[in-house]
Amino acid sequence: MIAEAELADKDYDKDGKIESPKDEYFGSKFRAACLDDSGKPLEEKWEKETSTPDSKKGMFKGKTKAELQSQLSKLKASGPHEKGSAAYTKEKELMFARRAKSGWGKVSK
Repeated sequence: MIAEAELADKDYDKDGKIESPKDEYFGSKFRAACLDDSGKPLEEKWEKETSTPDSKKGMFKGKTKAELQSQLSKLKASGPHEKGSAAYTKEKELMFARRAKSGWGKVSK
């Protein structure tokens, strides 16, 4: 519990409770980041529905992060790849697979 002397003078982040000045400051910054220019909450969504083709699903299953990093390093060493080329696509897939194997979430499908 925060002592009353350590509380902010008002609820700057408009969450219904008066907290420490630091919490109010960061709360108000976070709230502002979640609003559009008119002050309404952001409603972000993808332009179109996305899906992974069956042929691409599980293509790195059984590979370790070290193996993916090795493949990625070899691909990067072969030079900069033009956007849209097969090598560029493979590089992006390897980077994504490496991040996915870092434990940022379990995917059920």
